[in-house]
Amino acid sequence: MSFPRLISPLVVEDDPAVKAQYEAIFQTLSKKYPLAAARWGFCYQDATKHLSQPGPYHLVILDLRLPEEHGQPESELLDFGQSILTTCLQRDEYPVPALLVVSGNLQRTVSQESLESSVRNGFHYGRVLVKSQTNLATEIETAIQEVLRYQDVGISLADGGSLVFPTISPREEDLIGGSCVSRKTLSAWT
Repeated sequence: MSFPRLISPLVVEDDPAVKAQYEAIFQTLSKKYPLAAARWGFCYQDATKHLSQPGPYHLVILDLRLPEEHGQPESELLDFGQSILTTCLQRDEYPVPALLVVSGNLQRTVSQESLESSVRNGFHYGRVLVKSQTNLATEIETAIQEVLRYQDVGISLADGGSLVFPTISPREEDLIGGSCVSRKTLSAWT
């Protein structure tokens, strides 16, 4: 089992002006990288719907301050964005390799240090960025390069003396879904 080579991005952002900026970046980067058309979540309900469907999202870009549903003003709290972050962290069937939190409201998080740690340690590539102080094109391109690197990891066979065991990379461990597979079980596959 492997991820398709075509990168599927999901952008969770409620500001139309920022959406236009992302579209321009993706259009430019699609000339250089294998990008599918971005999916958009304009509110908490949209993002939850996308992430609950089967299928990969290789890159998720997440604004933390969102409305709960279409037509509502964005919430003063960051609960909806943080809930979506948790959903991305817990996605087992199709793990999210890269996540960028891009928000102008990071000072409102309960613990910026905890947020930063969750994003950096919970994904192959994760960054927390301040919206107005970030070169989005560079950050997105770096994330895409990391997704491609993540996709290029494969199961290889290592010599274990008279027994041959596959080497398990973090990607394969993600794909296995954290199930308990012992080396003895893996050796039976070879």
